Amino acid sequence: MEKKYIDGFNRVHFISGIIRLNMYTLKGQSEGEPIQEDAGELLLSPQGFVESLNAMQQLADRLTEAGILQRDDQR
Repeated sequence: MEKKYIDGFNRVHFISGIIRLNMYTLKGQSEGEPIQEDAGELLLSPQGFVESLNAMQQLADRLTEAGILQRDDQR
């Protein structure tokens, strides 16, 4: 299985019953701003999207409890 590092998602769409997450990586800077480079697209069923969202929320909660992340309302 191929592994890919991404810096984030820059577009999220729901088209024809499929969740489409456009991914990007950061490649250098232009005029002090990071340059986003297309890193592909992740396609999920609505159920797969919800399951992924729940798994990420559980991980975010554990990282917050460990002090690795801070919630926006804690800043």
